[in-house]
Amino acid sequence: MNQVLKKSLLLVTAILMMAGYSAKAQRLTDMTFSVSQGSWQQSTGWTVLANVVDDASYYVSLPFQFKFDDYYNSYVYMSSNGHISFYPYYGYYNLTNYYLTYTYASVQVMKRDLYVYNGMGYEVQGVAPNRVIVFQWLGVDFYYGYSANMNFQVKLYETSNRVDIVFGPMNYGSFPFQDYYYYAPHLGFTGTNSSTYINIEPGPTFVAHFSNRNPEPRYTSSYIISSQIAGYCTQGVTISLTSFPSFVDVWPQSGTILRRGNIYDGTGGTMKPGMYFSRIAGQAEVYGRYQISGPLPADPRRNPQYKVIYTGTKVGNPTDELIYFSPQPVGQPAFAPIPAAKGIAAGTNGALDLFTNRNQIPGGEYMVEARMELPNYNYVQPIDPVIFVIANDYDLAITSLISPKSKTDRKYPLSVTIPLQA
Repeated sequence: MNQVLKKSLLLVTAILMMAGYSAKAQRLTDMTFSVSQGSWQQSTGWTVLANVVDDASYYVSLPFQFKFDDYYNSYVYMSSNGHISFYPYYGYYNLTNYYLTYTYASVQVMKRDLYVYNGMGYEVQGVAPNRVIVFQWLGVDFYYGYSANMNFQVKLYETSNRVDIVFGPMNYGSFPFQDYYYYAPHLGFTGTNSSTYINIEPGPTFVAHFSNRNPEPRYTSSYIISSQIAGYCTQGVTISLTSFPSFVDVWPQSGTILRRGNIYDGTGGTMKPGMYFSRIAGQAEVYGRYQISGPLPADPRRNPQYKVIYTGTKVGNPTDELIYFSPQPVGQPAFAPIPAAKGIAAGTNGALDLFTNRNQIPGGEYMVEARMELPNYNYVQPIDPVIFVIANDYDLAITSLISPKSKTDRKYPLSVTIPLQA
């Protein structure tokens, strides 16, 4: 039976190693923005769509698939009115109005009724898989002529699905922001439906508002006061939108069978406890919290044997249970082993030790509780608790019996071996 158990455990491990994982959807509202003071670099080797133009929209084929609000785009529309649109591909030039979400999905830089005097177009920079397509507007004025001279870009990054809004020289002329509430510029991002959006309010620290009016504050809850755009959207200001990583799964996985007397340290075909993330290079750094408890039920009054047997910790500080992973996981998904741990089942370098204190670890069902944290963004993503089994030395579960009796026989023959599937 011991050999059968070993074969069963090896089969479980093999299935685990071959199993695929599905990354969580990358919705617009799961992404985050940051603002930095960069530099303006005007594109010169660009494809010019128009030199002088009013109220126009141009189809642009992308050199790579770009994922935006969980949809892969192969082309966009570039509008002379200060925005680009993704699926569901609003190809009309679209004058501005009260609501950011009248155009979706989109990146809106100075979306309103504009006039382009010095050209609009795009340029592809770099080589795969790290290309960038830069959309550029030069010499832009507000319609009706306010002697403005605004210059700005939208950059889409291959692989990382990052979006940058970059402001160049921004002369706003005599445009009366306070007086033209209805025609005030919009700044932000909209998703594939009218309820998904991130509105950006310029200021000493740029703020995201998840509402359909932009920017805040509002005037009598109806119109828009946008004079702060002129004060803070200045040359070099770069607004970046990046997606958060996702927490996908843990190991041990649900249904995994481990054995008392073994040490799971990542050697000899074993795996260490760990967490699976869907994360691409450049995304926020992931941290985690992780613990194993059991045997179930998790009620010390009914089950005095229940206890926490393993808790992940920061390397070098067992009192800090916020785990930092180094190197940071990159992949779809990527496995990040727990680097250090404490508890009666904690081994060296985060190993799960079911040998040293085996007499204090009864067989039964155990529970993994874990969550991802992004401390820099005050973001937490837990997953549902995962149940696995710690088997006793000679536990054997029979899953099927292969009968030697044919359908026509009325009873089992004598002196035969009955194979078991365990």
